[in-house]
Amino acid sequence: LASVTIPDSVTSIENYAFSYTALESVTIPESVTSIGNYAFSDCTDLTSVIIPDNVTSIGNSAFYGCAALESVTIPESVTSIGEFAFYGCTALTSVTISEGVTSIGESVFSGCEALASVTILESVTEIGRDALAGTAWMQARQAEDPLVVVSGILIDGKTCSGDVQIPEGVTSIGVSAFENCADLSTVTIPESVTDIREMAFANCAGLTDVTILNPDCEICAEKSTISSQLSSYTAYNGTISGYARSTAQTYAEKYGYAFVSLGAAPTDNLLPGDVNCDGVVDQNDCDALESYLYAINTGLDRTLSREALINADLDQDGVITYADLRTLQAMIDSETTTETTTSETTTETTTSETTTETTTSETTTETTTSETTTSETTTETTTETTETTTESTTDPTTTTAGLGDVDGSGEINSVDASLVLVAAAALGLDAPSGLDADAEKRADVDGNGTVNSVDASIILTYAAAQGLSDTPLDLKDFIPKS
Repeated sequence: LASVTIPDSVTSIENYAFSYTALESVTIPESVTSIGNYAFSDCTDLTSVIIPDNVTSIGNSAFYGCAALESVTIPESVTSIGEFAFYGCTALTSVTISEGVTSIGESVFSGCEALASVTILESVTEIGRDALAGTAWMQARQAEDPLVVVSGILIDGKTCSGDVQIPEGVTSIGVSAFENCADLSTVTIPESVTDIREMAFANCAGLTDVTILNPDCEICAEKSTISSQLSSYTAYNGTISGYARSTAQTYAEKYGYAFVSLGAAPTDNLLPGDVNCDGVVDQNDCDALESYLYAINTGLDRTLSREALINADLDQDGVITYADLRTLQAMIDSETTTETTTSETTTETTTSETTTETTTSETTTETTTSETTTSETTTETTTETTETTTESTTDPTTTTAGLGDVDGSGEINSVDASLVLVAAAALGLDAPSGLDADAEKRADVDGNGTVNSVDASIILTYAAAQGLSDTPLDLKDFIPKS
């Protein structure tokens, strides 16, 4: 069987259909939409094949070992090329993968020694392990740059050595991209990289540090993804560096690897209590946090973004619990109480001013017959008015010592508590508190030398109590006795 023309009635070429035959040429009609696994494998005399425009998939090992096949064009209709599809086609010199293909499987062109011309368009989002290993094309690319990037995917870095900086613009570290790269010492992965695939840095014996600058980078959840050895057991002797609470930290802690924190991510826009990340702390955040806690405690699938988790962890213990929910509700209740108190104070002041104006008018009318009397009466009235105004505008939450008055406004309220929580969150991420030295002293309410959620809790408790009290309270009475 040297040649065959497949009739138009055929829509699929099944697995092993022409495997191990002496085919030299084949005509595939437009009616065919899929080519099965091993369909033409080991047809060693097959020199050419035209894949029609309606084919959408090429199966695993479909043309495996077709040693005489010289060229192939993959049409736009094809979306996936299976594993080993053209493996060992040693005479293949060129291949064009048209736009439409999104996935190229493992070792698709591996062992195609003569393959020097490869055209892969940007539509490809996934390239399997060793897809182009052992080809003339790969060798030429490695000679130009040991970091071989295709369609934003770094598919090979096995010839790298020393300290490697992956360029900005790379979006993915491909499967086994650096596997067995014994001379690799350190690698820095830029923020543009969104995922690191399986076995990316497997068995890299000399690797001492992997720095991941995208705090949300998706890292394949396998211990071998970053490892120094794979023999008797998988291990990694180096460090993983990344931002606090990043996926890099999660990965390192999951597998017992050493983690080095780079502090808060520069892109973080943290606001303690802002669980829904809308820039405002309100009842909606309480509802969102309560819903999340209910879900995780009842086994429902519910997640929060990294920034949302940081904002929700108000006590900075690394775990989101109902204690955080209670603190958040206290923050919101305190803010509401402060707003109500401010509104009532404003109303009282306005009433006082109106009464004063009426009294002054009446006094002036009654004393018009005597200039001296009028002067004295007016003076007394003015003095009384000043005293009345002072009393009506004095806020019971004012503290002369300044302790707890973080923003220096003369009031101790939920705004100060929020500033303390922001500072505590920053300090917990090894970043500056954002407060000047004096404000930081006022924020350390319990005087233990550390600004943390305990200080915020004291302020919130005090502000809530003061909002319900008609007399000034002393903040120091709310500080737990040691």
